[in-house]
Amino acid sequence: MRRLAGELIDQFVAAGRCEFVSEYAKPFSFGVIADLLGVPGQDRRLFDVPRPPVPVGALDHAPLPEEPLRWLDDIFIGYLVERRREPRADVLTQLATARYPDGTTPEVADIARSATLLFTAGRGATAFMLSWSVRLLAERPGLAKQLRADRSAIPRFIEEVLRMESPVKRLPAGPQDHPGG
Repeated sequence: MRRLAGELIDQFVAAGRCEFVSEYAKPFSFGVIADLLGVPGQDRRLFDVPRPPVPVGALDHAPLPEEPLRWLDDIFIGYLVERRREPRADVLTQLATARYPDGTTPEVADIARSATLLFTAGRGATAFMLSWSVRLLAERPGLAKQLRADRSAIPRFIEEVLRMESPVKRLPAGPQDHPGG
């Protein structure tokens, strides 16, 4: 993660500017989740193929694609079949070799859907969190100064960003209450 972060930062430092979401948050998030899952480096280009946008609804009653993420399922099916033959130290291997409580093995297509969801959710949530974090630090220079002075406060800051500005909204968030006071 540090290597990837450094490479991306070097690119926008050299350019003298940065559009944070597209030039840092998204590529960093992609790299991190791809590494965690175990997507081989030479295959990363498979994920960069331009695809038509997926409509979220059709007011004109146009048909919606039935499975807009099927292309990802197909990629992950290949990896999962490979991991069953040749396990590695990655999340895809853990998914591929998982068993139900009765000892049976899930179908690869079912596991591929889980891998697709992990990939898309992990990538999206991380990019969102990074973007909100940078926005908060830009809006509150005192907070940025405080975090630079006390790096041990960074995990709590990240936790609060995720709690207050989560990509998935459930209930309104306020200051965290601790039991007993």
